[in-house]
Amino acid sequence: MFNRKKTQLIFDRAMNVLAQGVSSNFRYWGPKETPIIAKGKGAHVWDADGNKFVDYRLGWGPINIGHADERVNKSVTEAIQNGTTFAATTELEVEVAEKIVTMVPGMEMLRFTNTGTEATMHALRVARGYTGKEKFIKFEGQYHGAHDYVLFSTASSPIAGMGSRMSPVPV
Repeated sequence: MFNRKKTQLIFDRAMNVLAQGVSSNFRYWGPKETPIIAKGKGAHVWDADGNKFVDYRLGWGPINIGHADERVNKSVTEAIQNGTTFAATTELEVEVAEKIVTMVPGMEMLRFTNTGTEATMHALRVARGYTGKEKFIKFEGQYHGAHDYVLFSTASSPIAGMGSRMSPVPV
């Protein structure tokens, strides 16, 4: 079992100021299991107590080359010098879109979003507009964003014989 003293103290503080102690339903793992992450490097994250874990969530996808990658850090640091948010299109945005469109067969245009929540909202809007249908398929027990269309039944049922999240049965 891990030392979780500092993690638990921070989570207890979070319960006083964040709904359910988290900023997203899918971050809540339970009153004694919810992690508080202090840092990440490569494929690993460390909690507030220094316990090291393999990060299978990877920021829900955008951290697919790992945390604190030197190349990304350098590029972000350089980009910050020019400003970060303009609420207007930039040339870099157009260049990246052009590159993606040439790399993805059948894609003619795209729209960037800030979050997966925005992406699923736009995808559902486009699908409903195109098909004229209101219903869609959602995976039970899975997270598809934090909006009314999909933020329900996000906790999957335990699988018999698997053990708990904190004490899984070895395979």
